[in-house]
Amino acid sequence: MLEISFIILSMAFLLLAVALAVCLFRVWKVMELLLPIIEHLNQALPAIIQNIQDTTLNVKQTSSHIHLQAERLSLLLNQLRVWSVVSMVARGLKLKFFSKGTNTAALTKGLSAFVQTFFTQRNNK
Repeated sequence: MLEISFIILSMAFLLLAVALAVCLFRVWKVMELLLPIIEHLNQALPAIIQNIQDTTLNVKQTSSHIHLQAERLSLLLNQLRVWSVVSMVARGLKLKFFSKGTNTAALTKGLSAFVQTFFTQRNNK
């Protein structure tokens, strides 16, 4: 009885060893097929990474340029809005005080000095 169980156990171990050997052989064949692909990827990878870095740098530069242009456009639009309000006020004051020449001249000179100071301070920032 002990001898039969030993034989059965030996056969099971032998079948397990054969199955493991077949699996290892298949893995070895797959690795042989993948080796050229891995070598090709290793050679091409630095160029791919360099292209990605160049693209990222280009996107950053474009983004910062667009941001700068948007800030300039916003500043210009704000200046135009202020200028139009100031010119409307100045026109209204000129019409209202047209008969008083000295007041109109002083008001116009004061408004123009204000506008010049305002724009030069904003441009310096």
